[in-house]
Amino acid sequence: MSGSANLGILQQPLQPLGFWKCPKCGRWFAFKKVLEEKSEISGVVSTYRCEHCGHEQKFAERHPPHAI
Repeated sequence: MSGSANLGILQQPLQPLGFWKCPKCGRWFAFKKVLEEKSEISGVVSTYRCEHCGHEQKFAERHPPHAI
């Protein structure tokens, strides 16, 4: 087995390209990026908003340290 002994279940957090269906209204390809912030813990955190219902979803560049 190679790699770190502290690998979590997901090596990378969920990214927007794999999550284009709004979990609130169910519309496909409705997310539009509205904000991008830098975080010391998670790297770049992007906020997307559904153009139909207004639901916002955040995506982090990386997991916080020691996260599963």
